[in-house]
Amino acid sequence: MSDPPIHDSLRCPSCGAYMETGAISVSTGLNWLRVHHDRPADMAEAVPGTHSVMRANHLVAWRCKKCRLITARYGEPLERHRKMNEAVADNA
Repeated sequence: MSDPPIHDSLRCPSCGAYMETGAISVSTGLNWLRVHHDRPADMAEAVPGTHSVMRANHLVAWRCKKCRLITARYGEPLERHRKMNEAVADNA
């Protein structure tokens, strides 16, 4: 099996294997809660680019099944990520 293209790959920070590229559905939005003394904070911060009205919204994400770890890029629509990958592939 060959390695995935560098512009579309991400290595797992735990085991170093290439992660599977995909998306996470976040149409209702995500909130970030800071943890203080092993407890979530009372105030939540909305994660930019994750809330959507009247349409589906997805975050570009990578998953390592072995480590059960997901890494996501927020604030960048999935379609923009696809176009970026196509442009990089065309120039390769």
